[in-house]
Amino acid sequence: MAELLKNVYSSVITAGVHVAPNIKTAEAAKVIENTQRDLNIALMNELALIFHRMGIDTRDVLEAA
Repeated sequence: MAELLKNVYSSVITAGVHVAPNIKTAEAAKVIENTQRDLNIALMNELALIFHRMGIDTRDVLEAA
C-alpha cells in the first residue's frame, strides 16, 4: 500500500516523497514540521511588531534578508 501511495504522490510532487518506516514515525515528523511552521510564524509576527515600533518596513527587511 505504501508503494502505491508513493507512486501516486510522486506523480504530482516533484520534490520527492519519503516513506516513513511506520505511522508513529510519520506522525512524529508531522509534529516537528507543524511546530517549526508555527514557531516561524510566531517569530515573524514578533519581529514585525518590533520593526513597526522602530519605523522599519518588515517587507523591506524580508527583501534584504
